[in-house]
Amino acid sequence: MQYAMMAPSSDVSTSSMTSSVDWSAIRPTLAVALRVHLETLLQALLEARICTREEVRDFVRELERDVLQFDED
Repeated sequence: MQYAMMAPSSDVSTSSMTSSVDWSAIRPTLAVALRVHLETLLQALLEARICTREEVRDFVRELERDVLQFDED
């Protein structure tokens, strides 16, 4: 499986949004929501036999590397 990360659109401005948002209060909730959502999507891929367990593991490892900009090589 090949996956590509999409870069945020350059025409979207978040500067006005970030000035009034208390991110410290939102981060834990957002993290849990994203985790649950990703878990549900990956489980659905497994149940529908669209991916194997190994493909899901590879995807999660690749996602971790991309997010943390960590290269295991």
